[in-house]
Amino acid sequence: MTAKVLQDSSNIIQPEKDEPTTEEKLKQLERVLQSRTLEGSGSLKSLLQYVVLKVIEDRSIQLKEYTLASEVFGRSGDFDSHTDSVVRVQAKRLRSKLQEYYDKEGPSDRILISLPKGHYSAAFSYALPRNEPFGSDFPKAATSDPTPSTLPR
Repeated sequence: MTAKVLQDSSNIIQPEKDEPTTEEKLKQLERVLQSRTLEGSGSLKSLLQYVVLKVIEDRSIQLKEYTLASEVFGRSGDFDSHTDSVVRVQAKRLRSKLQEYYDKEGPSDRILISLPKGHYSAAFSYALPRNEPFGSDFPKAATSDPTPSTLPR
């Protein structure tokens, strides 16, 4: 059973123990929104901010293509996803930009935000330390540096 605790009188739900806190999620959102990677991409910023805030509020059930089309991209009530692919296209672009951000600007970021394929909800995780795939207590490989005294004569 998941232990969730309401904060204040808002609808913000505290995450699982192994998941970033609400504060960490919001700080990471701000970092990504202010990045050069998303500079000039107002629609991608809007999409990212919307899905992150909805997930933080635990309203991921509302993150349907139609909802995003109307609330994020301003499409009218007669939106038809068969003829207008704006949400799918922008979600794909956002996934690509998030990958670019973490590759170039945020390789040392502790919190990762992703938009899993097939879903319009943000996912959060802690980043694994780079250059230490099995943790810092893993023994380092010994290097052999033969010196002239150890070489056969």
